[in-house]
Amino acid sequence: MNNLDLTNAISDFDKAVVELLRASGWLYHVYRTASSDPSVALDLLKTAEARLTSVTLSEGVFEHLYHEAA
Repeated sequence: MNNLDLTNAISDFDKAVVELLRASGWLYHVYRTASSDPSVALDLLKTAEARLTSVTLSEGVFEHLYHEAA
């Protein structure tokens, strides 16, 4: 292990968090749309809601990623 390994690991982690944010935004959008559709199975809505509420981010994560992306 060296500085490059750690730098790459941090970069990979940041990319994964950004992807998680993108995917959770998409899931939230689809969930909100599906919530008003009576044909959508309740257990599926509950599964989506559980996913959306299972991940939390610490204060400052958004600002950090914004500055990294800039």
